[in-house]
Amino acid sequence: EWRCEADVPFYLTAHITDAALQAHQAKTKVARKKVRKKAVSKGGEQPPSTTRQALTHPTRAVQWMRSMDKEFYGLVKLGVLKLGYTLAELKAMGITSKPVPIGTVFDHKYDTLTGLIRDEGGLKSRMALKGHPGNMFKDVHYTDTYAATPVGETERVLQAEMVKRRLKRLAFDIAQAYCHANMEEGYDKIILTYPDGYQEWDGDEPLYILMDKNLYGHPAGARNWTVCRDEFINEEFNSGVWSCHHCVDTDPCLFHLKRYTKPRGESKKCDTCGESRQCEHDESVLDEMWALIHTDDCDCYGTTDSILQEFRDTIHAKWGVKDVNPTEQLGVKRTVTETEDGEMEVRITMPVFVEGMAACFADDPYYPSNKDMTTPYPVDALPDVRVNKEEVSDDEAR
Repeated sequence: EWRCEADVPFYLTAHITDAALQAHQAKTKVARKKVRKKAVSKGGEQPPSTTRQALTHPTRAVQWMRSMDKEFYGLVKLGVLKLGYTLAELKAMGITSKPVPIGTVFDHKYDTLTGLIRDEGGLKSRMALKGHPGNMFKDVHYTDTYAATPVGETERVLQAEMVKRRLKRLAFDIAQAYCHANMEEGYDKIILTYPDGYQEWDGDEPLYILMDKNLYGHPAGARNWTVCRDEFINEEFNSGVWSCHHCVDTDPCLFHLKRYTKPRGESKKCDTCGESRQCEHDESVLDEMWALIHTDDCDCYGTTDSILQEFRDTIHAKWGVKDVNPTEQLGVKRTVTETEDGEMEVRITMPVFVEGMAACFADDPYYPSNKDMTTPYPVDALPDVRVNKEEVSDDEAR
């Protein structure tokens, strides 16, 4: 088969001059939407935008190929993707929906402390549904899509609580989190096309993939995983010697867990508050912890290392986890030190993001060249927002 990828149909080019052709191209050219890049990657190597670019990279082609294989066959191993179906076979199974394409997104993972691409796991390939409104539709492929994200102040409050009570901390990621969840009942069978580089054929007939579990890019993917995650934590850690309070009224991504010296149900009513189950006055409380979970990133704080480790091991046994450095989480650097008086202190910064954002604006031709981009910003240059200047000192205002 022949095809021409020019802006002008091939048959029109036979009797057309170069000037007329260029004029037609200029008139019909559609401006592409500018792709937003990460602030942390400003000035550095940009990840490939297509599979062809990844597999023909001058220095990282083999690493990108391994990254893609790890993602694709990992989804097959988890049972998310079932390979090798013809449309006739799928129709016989009662699945007649239009095939949805899979796209591959390439990204660099940066070290928050150095700003460099990580030596291990620095090349990330994510295969996801192209689940935009042109391919997937409400009440056809899904119903609800809402999934909670952490309240911005929660992490800061946990840092303060850690300093006040000298809490231990532990951080880890849940491996391929979305893919552990089932899809919403009634919308659990979707036909997919193979991603670029993995197409399969039966003679001249292309084969398709049956999506049997949740996957990234699905409009309800985040909700499906959140429901699965919360149901497991609330059930698993509200039995035996555990109790779990899901803070749905303040931050639905925060869990407050306690561990007791004896199984639940054996304690008597509290003399202080009258509750029949363990409460804050119960002397049988062994230790406690807080877990703030942003999708699959778990940021945990506890009174002992033991409770944190048991929580982590339970999650690992269920889904598998990857331990990460608690000093950096979601682009935020949390450096813990001790003062000369022996007090704990935590400093919260975002150096890589701030420097990358400044670099973005520095290259912007519309950004005034006379602006001071050094940090911290001079205190004297900030506006005075005090309502009653006599009652608020300069130090308190700062």
